[in-house]
Amino acid sequence: DAFVEKFIRAAQKRWPGVMIQFEDFAQPNAMPLLKRYRDNVCCFNDDIQGTAAVTVGTLLAACRKKGEKLREQKVVFVGAGSAGCGIAEQIIMQMKAEGLDDATARSQVFMIDRHGLLTEGMEGLRDFQQALVQKKSALTDWHYSSEYATLVDVMHCAKPGILIGVSGVPGLFTEQAIQAMHKGTKSPIIFPLSNPIKQIEARPEQILEWTKGQAIIATGSPFGEIEYKGKPYHVAQCNNAYIFPGIGLGVIASKARLISDEM
Repeated sequence: DAFVEKFIRAAQKRWPGVMIQFEDFAQPNAMPLLKRYRDNVCCFNDDIQGTAAVTVGTLLAACRKKGEKLREQKVVFVGAGSAGCGIAEQIIMQMKAEGLDDATARSQVFMIDRHGLLTEGMEGLRDFQQALVQKKSALTDWHYSSEYATLVDVMHCAKPGILIGVSGVPGLFTEQAIQAMHKGTKSPIIFPLSNPIKQIEARPEQILEWTKGQAIIATGSPFGEIEYKGKPYHVAQCNNAYIFPGIGLGVIASKARLISDEM
């Protein structure tokens, strides 16, 4: 912390008005550092805010393709670290911009970590995870065998339209889970965002096979064109690299003093 503080002060002294980008800070450090500096230093955390902004932009394009609004969707995350929770908060902000109140927007977002669905009363959660738990009262009609609902349980009970993977664990989007999701929505939006490719939750060709070619897919890693039953599919890349030119040029052009979530 002392080193980061020293660096930030030195950078500001050397380059007045400099924009500072936090990148690849460990989960216990990333959010506290962002909260500490964001209101008095021109800075952003790429893994939290950059990934979130690009993902929400990609989701808006996917919803437009379906002819629906983001506010109408239920969203499931596999991976409830700082990146996943950062994306979730940005999605909630967009849902509110589309007319939902905060409580309703939060009720439509389901965060899953290695223990299962983040649920009210779960122990050991960080502050940013506590804001995204599902209330027990909302799960009274759910049926699940473990202490906390699994991904397949959430697919059956919540019937989400969007599934996002930021777990870094390969193969977590199983055929059973994807088919359970497809049963509840004709054109599921599925984003396995973990990279590199060896850590992806499911490969796009698997997802197309399991959804009979009806899924709308974006990945964190680049994939070439793939084919399903003789039809070519272009796989969009949803990667936080796309935020750098826009936010960097925007800060320079506007002489921004701080960087907000809305920006």
